[in-house]
Amino acid sequence: LLIGAMLAVVIGGSTWGVYRNHARAEKVITENRLSQVAEELSLALDRTSRQLLQSTDAAARNSAVRAYLEHPGPRLRGAALGALFRAESGPQTVTVQLWDTAGHVLLNTEPDHRVRAPSDETPLLRRAAMSASGAVGRLHVIGDSVVFAVVSRVRLKRRVTGYVVLWRVISSSPDARRAASLLIGDSGRILVGNATDSVWSDLEAATAAPPVNLSRTRGVVTYQRPRIGRVLAMPRRVAGTPWTVVVEFPYDSIMAPMRDDASRLLLIDAFVLLLGLLSRLTAAVESTAAGGAPSPAAHPAGGDELIRLGHAFDAMVARVDDALAARTASEEEYRRLFESVPLPAYVFDVESLRFLEVNGAAVRHYGYSREAFLSMTLRDIRSAEDVPRMEADVRILNDRPQARGIWRHLKHDGTPIDVEVISHRINFNGRPAALTVVTDVTERNAAADALRLSEERYRSLFREAPFGIALSSVEGRIVDANPALASMLGYASEREIVGRHVVELYADPDDRNEIFAELQRTGHCRREALQWMRQDGRPITARFTARVVFDARHPNAYVEAIVENVTERVRLEEQFRQAQKMEAIGRLAGGIAHDFNNLLTVILATTELLLDRSPAAGPEHAELEDVYRSAQRGADLTRQLLAFSRRQMLSVHPLSANTLVRG
Repeated sequence: LLIGAMLAVVIGGSTWGVYRNHARAEKVITENRLSQVAEELSLALDRTSRQLLQSTDAAARNSAVRAYLEHPGPRLRGAALGALFRAESGPQTVTVQLWDTAGHVLLNTEPDHRVRAPSDETPLLRRAAMSASGAVGRLHVIGDSVVFAVVSRVRLKRRVTGYVVLWRVISSSPDARRAASLLIGDSGRILVGNATDSVWSDLEAATAAPPVNLSRTRGVVTYQRPRIGRVLAMPRRVAGTPWTVVVEFPYDSIMAPMRDDASRLLLIDAFVLLLGLLSRLTAAVESTAAGGAPSPAAHPAGGDELIRLGHAFDAMVARVDDALAARTASEEEYRRLFESVPLPAYVFDVESLRFLEVNGAAVRHYGYSREAFLSMTLRDIRSAEDVPRMEADVRILNDRPQARGIWRHLKHDGTPIDVEVISHRINFNGRPAALTVVTDVTERNAAADALRLSEERYRSLFREAPFGIALSSVEGRIVDANPALASMLGYASEREIVGRHVVELYADPDDRNEIFAELQRTGHCRREALQWMRQDGRPITARFTARVVFDARHPNAYVEAIVENVTERVRLEEQFRQAQKMEAIGRLAGGIAHDFNNLLTVILATTELLLDRSPAAGPEHAELEDVYRSAQRGADLTRQLLAFSRRQMLSVHPLSANTLVRG
């Protein structure tokens, strides 16, 4: 009895130790899996919220939206609504609204959805007003949906004039839910909610909040769920939002298989003790307790009960082997997942910085063989000036996957690349290590730099062009203009033009209708002399060229117009034409005067001869003097015509200024 009792204690202790070790290992594996999934979901929600903020910020910076907030009215409503429609992103968007600073809705892309946040959301507007990047609001239950607001401020002349507010349902796509199910199984649940209140969603509908306060919780927590029981939960705050994401997993789903195995082992042990197979059981338990996996032995032919009991013991050993094999298979599955990651990933020792494992994507991307990688340290892929900063960054790593910023790495051939790094601490084969995933952003950064340079060049050309340039919607609403156009039309700044309809600039509205029809038909238009009106009502003559950017039916189509003020040039051209006419008249007058002068010379000469021959007192003498005087006046007129035609100078006579002044 003493030996049996001692053996029962040994068997029970060994079985309990095996159960505890396996339970602890499964719990660690589950916690790591929950942590990984929670961190990935947190990063995904962070990326989504930033993308939504970029959309609302683009709408808030739109000149049509700014113009509408400054002068709300039907004339600017269409262009502002168009900018809000462009901010919508996907079917989860409920509506996009334009608010004034008091929180009143001025525009709504979906008038049927009159979504408004509760009055306690006022701090969201304050955060949005103080942040250049905007703010993300808390979750709210509206009907059967859980929604949230993304807010970006609208600034004009260094003051906040309103807000662009995007309302969106928090949900996940079927593909995302299937991917999460592969990681945490069908028993796991994903929840997103406000860390400080009871509004939570399971990404499909509103659900009950976790029964514990998660605002100050770090690491895995356990609590009870109705109809589920005890659950393991891993919370993660979502950066830049008031949300927390939680991944739950039922505790029984982890422990139930091992409890079943332990129960069967204890039952078998009890049968063995009762039937007296002490020596066989002692050897098997000692082997099992030592970590071995004894092979099934030949069973003695001592009766049916002994044979059945032997088979039962072999089944126990087989279950232990199956559990070890399952753990090995799980490790292999994680290795396959590590290898299948399409991005370069590696594990390194946080003390020596030596690479402990790399995946195939890292081998292909960096150009090193796997063996070469495993003989290197993290310093070997960094430039010398980055090493101190990298070592300091490694020292502050924690067990949460976090973006570590953009770094410069070196390939095997020395080519530098820019990479985004996500890293966190793990335990690798009993050593403190870190898992890192990198994304090569070299081409993306180069494209962004090229795009930024191109935009700066275009903006410089647009602002500094000596000709007027205007951008308008295809309906005719001006959305941007350069200073040259404002100066040409007599406005103090281009902001006074933005939001106006181009028909206000035409002296004759029919001209605008003809140009609009031509743009719709051909996509471009040109006029050499077009009459426009300045702000003060004075007309100007402009040379006008316009084209439609994109097809006129494209939602983002706009009209680009270049305008040159040719009023002065037209006036000079008209003066030149008048001068040419006068020159032609002068030439004609000169020719006539020359011929007429020849006729007058004969008349004057003949009259002088007749006057010399006739007596002064004779009756014909007075008549000849009249003829002579008339011929002289004709000669004077001829000289004036010749002077007009620039063929002869006017006669010059000395003149006393005093005589002229005295009259």
